[in-house]
Amino acid sequence: MTGRGPVTGRPAGSETLPGKLSVPIKEIAGGVALLAFLVIIGIGLYPRIFGGFSNLPAINDFTAGTCFVIEGPGTFNDTPCSVAHDGEVVGAADWTGDKDYPGATELENWANAACIEQFTQFVGTSPDTSKLDLGVLYPSPSSWKEGDRRAICAVQFADAPESGSVAGSSR
Repeated sequence: MTGRGPVTGRPAGSETLPGKLSVPIKEIAGGVALLAFLVIIGIGLYPRIFGGFSNLPAINDFTAGTCFVIEGPGTFNDTPCSVAHDGEVVGAADWTGDKDYPGATELENWANAACIEQFTQFVGTSPDTSKLDLGVLYPSPSSWKEGDRRAICAVQFADAPESGSVAGSSR
């Protein structure tokens, strides 16, 4: 009987790519398929886990006098002012400067100045003398890329939800 030595080789269908790469093609294809599956599942679950791709919500559509409750980070729902709510929009301001992102400091300074004016007109007193807190939302770098140029000005109730509008209350 003639000895043949150890059998070397690969099972059928495990061809390798030419060159120095010695990973079987089926393993590469399987890895790519698994990665694609995970990406698809991730995209499908993201909105359920994190509340959607763009929850910057409808607050940009709120107008002065809209009362809202805060449901979670970045999630605001409008509600009648007659029921307990977390805040009320007192106004908004739209950026009219350069189209390039001006930076957080410049946006914050612009938004604060605009919102102090909106607050004073809506409530009837300035935030400096008011018992109410001024909340200011302005575009982030990522929302700026999506076209967001609006600052939202709102009264926030620091201690507990309240009912009723703060319009003209001079509080």
